[in-house]
Amino acid sequence: MFPYYHTQTYADGLKSAGLTDSLVLSRSAWAGVQKHSAVLWNGDTRSTFDFLTTAIAAMQNIQMSGIAWWTTDIGGYGGGDPSDSTFRELIVRWFQFGMTCPIFR
Repeated sequence: MFPYYHTQTYADGLKSAGLTDSLVLSRSAWAGVQKHSAVLWNGDTRSTFDFLTTAIAAMQNIQMSGIAWWTTDIGGYGGGDPSDSTFRELIVRWFQFGMTCPIFR
């Protein structure tokens, strides 16, 4: 329940400040966070194909749960060697996946 009340607190604070068109970026979610304009982010991910695969499955599950706003760190959060052809392929694939996400970042 913490994620619900956490996003509610931010949404209420933003509304009371007169900011009615806002989004709250959160690492966690609970049923009903959609009401608070929450954008769920899958957290820090490593720059590997395994984490990309996990991010794709996470987005599908989150959206089937009714949370439309979701995002990931394109390319992962850390790691990777830009001179490695496999890593460069990973970045291209992650950007392709990122284009399908509701929030591209």
